[in-house]
This record gives sequence, structure tokens and C-alpha cells, in this order.
Amino acid sequence: MENDLINESEPYERFYSNFAIGIFMVFLFFVFFGTKLPFGEKITEAENIATSNIVNQIVFGSLFICSVFLLIFKRRELRELIRKEKFFTIFLIWCLVTILWSNYALVSIKRYIQYLTAITVFLSVLLHVKDTKQIINVFKIILGGYLIIALLTILTIPGAYDRFGIWRGIASHKNTLGQTSLLALIFFAAIFNLKQSLKSKAIITFFIMIGLVLLFGSKSSTSIFTGLIIFTLSLTFMLDVLFEPIGIRKTVSLLTVFVFVILFVLIILIVPENIEVVLGSVGKDLTFTGRVNLWLDIWEEAQNHLFLGTGFQAFWVITSEKIEQLFEIYVWLPIQAHNGYLDIINEVGLIGMVLFSFIIVNYFTILSKLKRRQIWKWFFIGALIINFSESTLIRPKHVIGVLFIFSYFALFSDLIKDKQLNSITE
Repeated sequence: MENDLINESEPYERFYSNFAIGIFMVFLFFVFFGTKLPFGEKITEAENIATSNIVNQIVFGSLFICSVFLLIFKRRELRELIRKEKFFTIFLIWCLVTILWSNYALVSIKRYIQYLTAITVFLSVLLHVKDTKQIINVFKIILGGYLIIALLTILTIPGAYDRFGIWRGIASHKNTLGQTSLLALIFFAAIFNLKQSLKSKAIITFFIMIGLVLLFGSKSSTSIFTGLIIFTLSLTFMLDVLFEPIGIRKTVSLLTVFVFVILFVLIILIVPENIEVVLGSVGKDLTFTGRVNLWLDIWEEAQNHLFLGTGFQAFWVITSEKIEQLFEIYVWLPIQAHNGYLDIINEVGLIGMVLFSFIIVNYFTILSKLKRRQIWKWFFIGALIINFSESTLIRPKHVIGVLFIFSYFALFSDLIKDKQLNSITE
């Protein structure tokens, strides 16, 4: 009888799995390619910055409803995943609570739902799709397609360059092209050593080369610097193999990464003049093109509500008086602090920042214990690095922030799958 029930449920499971993959692909498509027409002119007037997009609301609203529907059929697995990860759920609850004192509650609610959309879409695909290869194939299609289209537009369309003649492809800004190219580069490099045919390896190599060309062509110093750090860290993780025979495989690499991060922070705090020399060699200055002054202003603002914050994503609202004052000072019209950790403190307070820190610590703790290979960890690490100069981690429409969420929940999904596999073999 039990076998009959299992067999009868298989067609439905297959349907839900395919449905989840479809939602996942549509979501990634709009995250990477956007809902606006490419090659638009850079916005130079504050009143031209759109605060809402009806296409976004329709597309992401529909995806949210569909993904919630799919999660209903994975209630048990969802409860188990929440129980294992805990901290992201607590952080989400805190973000929801902060809306109570937001001066722009409606804006906060809309952005909170957008944030939840990314989470529910990823949870639905991770819990319904058993074969990771299907998810990898979706990324291949989206990222491979993006690289080819971006390169073709740069070669053929004048609008694919910004006003300084720098590549931006189909993105709105050169930094966006750089970050997306970096993500594609990370992904294709990560899957290169998976079981692939010679033909597949050749195709992957082709995409890696395009990713490199676009990354350096975008002249996005943040993305290039992040790529170099990730390359260095990947070499560090190769030390795992050397120390595996004596049982301290992951301890060495994680300790090395920890020391690397501490040294990086110390250099910034103690000898910033060395950073100025390095930045000067690539045409940058220690103010990071005026960002340091912006950081100081945002930090001063954050101290007015240091523990509780302004409310979830309630600060960067174009119609607010404070933003209008900032636009008078910063004529390049920033719509973020260009430091995601500072934005987190400003919007959800030190309490939110502490909770978010627990998310990061928990991730790397679980990662060190996971037996299977986790290729998505590089998205997570890359997002943490880029977040020092871009506000990405709690921005639901930013590709870096979105893949940060995906890589986090993918880890706990794999943890559950490992547990289920062990129970079957036992």
C-alpha cells in the first residue's frame, strides 16, 4: 500500500519540481536581465529616479504567490530547514518588526515582500528539485546567455557603452556588468571540475574566457578586486587536500581565510596609506570616488537610531527630505550608502547587524561540517566582499544579494538531503 501511494504521488512530484524550476528560471532571468529596456541614459535628475515599477510588481508578485503555493507541499522539509538554519529566520522577523517604526511603512512592506520573493522562490526550487544538475543547468542557460548577449551588444551597439566609453553591455552601469560577469566567471570556474564531457569543458572554458573579457572590459575595480581575492581563496582551499590525511582538512583553509580577513581589516584601520598607493596605481583615490564622505554622512545619520534603525529599507526613499539633502551634496545621486554593512546598521540597527553576523558565522560553521562539495559558497563569499563597497546583501533586486540568499539556503538544503540519504542507507 505504501509503495502504491509513493508511485501515485510521483507524477505530482514531477509536476511540482518542473514548476519550481520554471519559476526559478523566470526569476533569475528578470533578476539578471531586468524589467527595463537596456541602453537607457544615466539618470542625472533626482525626479527621474523611479520609486516603483509596475512590471516588477506584476512579475515578482506572481512569482511570490506561485512559490508560496509550492512550499505548501514541502511544509515538513521547510520546518526542518528553518529549525536547522534559525538565524536567517530570526533576522527576517526582526526586519518585519522594524517596519513598525518606519516613516515609509508602505515602501518598507513592498520591499520586504520583494525580499521574501527571492527567499520563497529559492526555497521552493531547493526543496522540490532533488537533482542539483537541474539547478546548475538553469544557471548555465541564464549566465551563458547573459555573457553572449552582453558581448554581442558591446561589439555592435553604441548604447552598450557609458558616457565615458566604458563597457556596460545590457546593464545600467559598468559596475553591474562587472559584478554579473564576475558571478558568471565564478560559476563556470566552479563547475569546470564537475563530471563533464570534453565538449562540455570546452563550452565552459569558452564562457570563462568571455567572463574574463567582460570583467576587465567593465573596468569595475570592485569586481576585479573581488575576483582576485576569490582566486586567492580558492588556492587556499586547495590546501585541504594536503592536510586531509591528518584529519584537519577544513580547519586549515578556514583558519587561513580567517587570518586573511583579519589582516585585511587591520590594514584598512592601521595603515590606510598603503591602500592609497595601491588605489592610485589603478586611477582611484582613497575616498573611493567620494564614497568615504558618503559613508561618514550615513554613519552620522545611523547614530540617531543606532540600535533600532530607520525601518527595513526605509532610508533610501527618493521623496524623503534626508535623501533630497544628500542629493544636494552628492550630485551623482547615490541611492545606497555604497557599503552594505553600513546600510544594514542604518536601516535595521545594530540589533539587525548582530543578527546578520550570526547568519554569516552559522553559514561557515555548517559549511565546515558538510560532506558534499558546495560550489555555491563562492557566491556567498563574493557577496560578502562586494558588500564593502556596494549595498547588496538585503537588496532583493540586486544580483549579488539575490545569489547570497540562494547560496545560503542551498547549503541547508544540501544538509537536509544528506540527512535523508543517510537515513535511507541505514
